Amino acid sequence: MAVFIHPKDQSKIEDFVRKGIEFGGSFYLDRGILKLNDLTTGSSNSVDVPSAAVQFHTHSGQCPGNVCLIGVPSPSDIGEFKEAVWAGETVVHCVYAREGTYCMRCIKAPQGVVASLPRKQKMIRDLTSFRDSKTDVFFSAHDKPKHYRRFQNHWGERARKWGIDIEFYPVGVSPRLLLTEVTTSLDSKSLQPVEGNTLDEDGMETPTWALWKSRKRHKASRKTSCANKI
Repeated sequence: MAVFIHPKDQSKIEDFVRKGIEFGGSFYLDRGILKLNDLTTGSSNSVDVPSAAVQFHTHSGQCPGNVCLIGVPSPSDIGEFKEAVWAGETVVHCVYAREGTYCMRCIKAPQGVVASLPRKQKMIRDLTSFRDSKTDVFFSAHDKPKHYRRFQNHWGERARKWGIDIEFYPVGVSPRLLLTEVTTSLDSKSLQPVEGNTLDEDGMETPTWALWKSRKRHKASRKTSCANKI
C-alpha cells in the first residue's frame, strides 16, 4: 500500500534542516497517513535514529564556515540503512536536506546481518570512491544546480547497483512511500517486522511488515554519521 507523510509533519521536519544540528526520528501510521513519532537530536554531522519501519534523519543546512555537506544520503547512511533492513529493523529511511527529501528502500531480499557486513563495507568503499571522484559536486549544489542534479541521478544509479532505490522529492512535496502487507489500526504507534517476504509493485522481493498495537516506543537506535562533509 502507498502512504504519505502528513504535510504538517513534512513541513516541520523540513524546518529542522535549517538548524545547525541533525535530527532523527520515526513515523507511525494513522488511517493511511504517516505521522511523526519519536524525535532525537544529534550533532552537526551525526544523530541516533530510532528503530522503526519508517524512519528519517536530517542533513543540517547550516554548516560552520558556510562549508556544507551535499544533501544526498552519504555512503555511511546507505550502509547503515541496508544493514538495518537486513536486521529486520526498518523498511524505509528518508534523508531530509536543503534541496528536498531522499527516501531509500531496499530492492533486494534481506540476507541476514552476519552475511551482509562484508558486503556493506565493500559497498561503502565503492560509494565513497565514486563520490570522491566527483569532488566538484561539493561546490556546485548552489552555483551550478544543473550539475548537481546530474550528480543526484548518478548517485541514485550507483546506489541502485547495490540494491538501494533512492527517490527524491523537492521541498514542499510529501514523499509517497510503499509499505507491503500493512494492516491499519487507528491507535497503533509502531511498525513491527514479521517473518516472510512479499513482492512489491515493481516485482522486487521486500520484507513483509505488519502494524501492531504498542504502548512502548522503540528505544533501539542506529547512529548515522554523515560522510559528505568537506
